[in-house]
Amino acid sequence: MGRLRNNIISLWLSDRELEHLEMQAFLAGRRVSPFIRDVIAGAKLKEHPPKEWAELVRQLSGMCNNVNQIAKVANVAGTVDTSAIDAISSMQSQIWQKIKGL
Repeated sequence: MGRLRNNIISLWLSDRELEHLEMQAFLAGRRVSPFIRDVIAGAKLKEHPPKEWAELVRQLSGMCNNVNQIAKVANVAGTVDTSAIDAISSMQSQIWQKIKGL
C-alpha cells in the first residue's frame, strides 16, 4: 500500500509569515502540516484553550457542587450558614483572580 499523500507543495514564506503560521497551528493544537490540510479542507479552526482552563473548570465544578449543597440545606432548614456563603465567596474571588491572570 502506497502513501496516502504523495504530492508535495513547496512554498516560500518570510520569517514573519512562517512564525505566524506556526503560531496559528500551535494555538489550534495542531502541527503545521495537519493544520494546513485542515485549512485547505475548510475546517473551522478554533484556538486550543490554555491548559490552565482545565483546572479552573474543575474548581468551578467544585464550587457549583458546594452551592447546590448549600441550596439543599437552605431549602430544608430555611436558613443558610454565613460561613458557607463566605467560603463560596472566597472561592469565587480566587477563581476570578486566576481568570484575570490568563
